[in-house]
Amino acid sequence: MAEAAVKEAETAEPPSREDAPSDGRFLAFLQSYSPQHTIHDNPPDTVGERFTVDYGATLPELNSSAAKAYGVRGQPALYALVCDPGYPCRMKTLQRLKGVSHPHLASVVEYGITRISSHGDSRMVIICQRPKGKPLSEVLAAMPKPASELFVLEHVIRPLTAVMQEFGRLEIAHLRINPGTIYIGEGAHPQLMLGEAVSEPAGLSQDYFCETIERSLALPLGKGEGDVGADFYAIGVVALMLLAGKNPVAEMSAETYLTQRLEMGSYNTLVGRREFSDTVQDLLRGLLNDQPVERWGITQLEQWATGKKFHLIHPSPPREAPRPFTVNGVDCPNRRCLAKALHADWPGAKACLRDMKLIRWMELSALKPQVAENLKRVRNETGGDSGVNANDDDALVARSIIALDIEGPLRLRQFSSHLEGIGPLLAESYRSGNNDMLQFVALMIGVELPEFWSDMQPETVSRERANILWKITKCRNYLRMKDLGFGMERLLYDLNPDLHCLSEMVRGEHVVTLAQLLYCLDAQSRGRAAEKLPVDRHVAAFISSHLELVKPAKLYDLHQFPQMMDSRELSALVLLAAAQKRAGIAKLPGLTHWMGHRLQQVSALIHSRALKKKMFAQLEHVAREGDLSSLLAVFSNASLVAEDNDGFERAAEKYQRNRKLIEYYTDKEKLRLRADYLGLRLSLGLAYGVCAVTLFSYFRQHFL
Repeated sequence: MAEAAVKEAETAEPPSREDAPSDGRFLAFLQSYSPQHTIHDNPPDTVGERFTVDYGATLPELNSSAAKAYGVRGQPALYALVCDPGYPCRMKTLQRLKGVSHPHLASVVEYGITRISSHGDSRMVIICQRPKGKPLSEVLAAMPKPASELFVLEHVIRPLTAVMQEFGRLEIAHLRINPGTIYIGEGAHPQLMLGEAVSEPAGLSQDYFCETIERSLALPLGKGEGDVGADFYAIGVVALMLLAGKNPVAEMSAETYLTQRLEMGSYNTLVGRREFSDTVQDLLRGLLNDQPVERWGITQLEQWATGKKFHLIHPSPPREAPRPFTVNGVDCPNRRCLAKALHADWPGAKACLRDMKLIRWMELSALKPQVAENLKRVRNETGGDSGVNANDDDALVARSIIALDIEGPLRLRQFSSHLEGIGPLLAESYRSGNNDMLQFVALMIGVELPEFWSDMQPETVSRERANILWKITKCRNYLRMKDLGFGMERLLYDLNPDLHCLSEMVRGEHVVTLAQLLYCLDAQSRGRAAEKLPVDRHVAAFISSHLELVKPAKLYDLHQFPQMMDSRELSALVLLAAAQKRAGIAKLPGLTHWMGHRLQQVSALIHSRALKKKMFAQLEHVAREGDLSSLLAVFSNASLVAEDNDGFERAAEKYQRNRKLIEYYTDKEKLRLRADYLGLRLSLGLAYGVCAVTLFSYFRQHFL
């Protein structure tokens, strides 16, 4: 019996997760695979089938900070802007301006993504009407004397007002009105034309002297879309430059100009002691107003142009208290100056805010009890006399700055951005590898700075800003998630819905849609299948953002089997299958064979040799169909996985029993003790038997 048990135990094999069946056929298919589709339909260097970029005709005078200008072959009235892929374009503005014809605006004729032969990659190319005339900056430099008020009214204010009317109808802003983007024709009746503003993020290269205070306080990429109020301010600066015959602040640095405006006001800084007619003074005081709600818009400008008198008073310097409050040696006469000084002295600002001096100054000197109450609230919510951790100190300073300057940007250490500028700033940080800025953004969201800013606004925020706030609030949870499709990358694509995928796998292709992404991955399957999954964190976040996923992409039917449900390969397959379905693409054979090859990692979680063989036969079959959902269905059968696990558990139990038998029957000491025990029991049994027979015989003979 012992020998039979040992023999049975020795022939049993331990349950194992065997290697996947050979998947060489997947790679063999990819070696000869040639995709039939293209990512971008138009020929290289061509936009809209009619416009071909002429790289031999460079137009540096029409460059923007994020695009290079070239001629358009055979069409001298047009020019092409080849955009830098590192910056997001203003797609909403671009879409609304396309085809708009206006006598005073350089029209956007066409745009699209095309292969750039000279760069070897794909980029956004914008075809624009070439402006007529000279840039206003050149006209100003050559002016022998200041322009007349009539010239400014007829040839500058009226045309720009007409353009602003069109922009108001389209609900967009230009945000790049300055002497370099305004063109003036020659002759007795010169025509004005405003240049493009769509090839770079809003306000990226705007001249500092044409920018409002609230936008000047932000990083260039953090200015955001904003509204047309910034355009009207710029129109006021341009009008003043013409009336003065020069740039009145040309000798000032950007920082000096900003500081003086905060202390004296923009009107006083720009106009100074110059004297103009009452009509012109109305115009300048209205347009150069530093309070966004009081700054002139299209209605006031139209009324002024038709002769209405406003009799605006001369603005006083913005001093809010008899004596200034000093921050790190800087005297601050008002809240905006205070906010800027606190931001500049971030390490020392926390002490200033915790010791109550600023709050008392705000109550007793500035007579701003509501602001003081807001500062007290911030102080109490961030640790009172002493914060618990560094985040409390950061939140204290950042929120206090908002309480002091509700029109200004969100500021946290080196981060300074308006709500609409967070997306472009994130894109630039990823492009340049600025990890510090990414950490500042994460911290800014972590201390709920956008929500606090919203609470401080006196009126309901715009629909666009409310949408951004909702996305940021939603992404706060995403930042803590390590699953594919979440983290900081998800915030990047949620806040930049028109941004191309920044994954290294599709670099140079300028992929902006799910279909383009899938076609690009399918085309790259031949060379990359043996190296890695077709889904990295950027691809996953791009897909998840476009699909608006709120939870990780997993096979939740397999929740009882976490090893399979949490498989990175299956999560990638879930994302790709959902993207293929949303894009409406019937077949992606290269991508299905790529995933078929990578799914060998998942097969290691399958125990049954027969089930593995069956599953890989199905994989090979459905891979030829090019349907990622069919590929996913092979692994999503929970009953088969349960059967495999049950079989594995039964085999494991049997194996353990047999191992114990082997150990028992091969241990000589245990066998000796067993033999002694059995011998003793046998001897005892025999003794009892003999005794019983003897007694029976005795009683039979003597008593029966």
